[in-house]
Amino acid sequence: MQESAFKREVRRYFDARADRYDHDTETYDQQDFINFRIVIPYIIEHSGECLLEVATGTGIVLDMLLGEGKDAYGLDFSSGLLKVAQEKRSISGARLFCGDAESLPFSDRSFDSIGVFRSLHHMENPRIVLYEMIRCARKNVFVYDSAGEWRRLLKRALYKVGLYQPFHTLLRGQPDTGYRQANETEGPVKVFYAEDAIPMLREGGLRLVKTMSLHSNLFIHGQK
Repeated sequence: MQESAFKREVRRYFDARADRYDHDTETYDQQDFINFRIVIPYIIEHSGECLLEVATGTGIVLDMLLGEGKDAYGLDFSSGLLKVAQEKRSISGARLFCGDAESLPFSDRSFDSIGVFRSLHHMENPRIVLYEMIRCARKNVFVYDSAGEWRRLLKRALYKVGLYQPFHTLLRGQPDTGYRQANETEGPVKVFYAEDAIPMLREGGLRLVKTMSLHSNLFIHGQK
């Protein structure tokens, strides 16, 4: 299947910035590291032994899980980011997979738990990614991403009365395609709010075990 233009753009962006990725993340995403002080212990307690992190990047979270003795693995779209994970964090290549999260290269129920952290907004089809995670997980799926909060509610309200696109066009000069170009601190984005993962997880047959609001971000734990 031919790769879409959006996926090619995402891959090029992160491959090109692989050497700067950790610096940019530590500089601009400091709140995430604060939130991880809550999120990571929760995952360690509730995940079982064998985990997969989708969109592992340079292995920041994966390294935390391995450091706690978890049998953890990571998958990412960018070979450049995975190379940093190996060289900087000494994560074994046997634990790293380069692939598309829309088609995980694993059999059904391969892992006790699967998580995706701060990455669904870089994926073309988050619903397909979540369904793939559900397929490959024996029990738990974890999601952590930006919360839409009042912005999401306002957008939904304007959509219901048919005013969102006219309002956006008036302010921005063009309709909202849901696409945001890459900039110096963020890769290409297809707008996605963490709250939107909740109905998708439920549609995939999971029950909601836990949600945590963490400074404009949301952590979600779904379970089979």
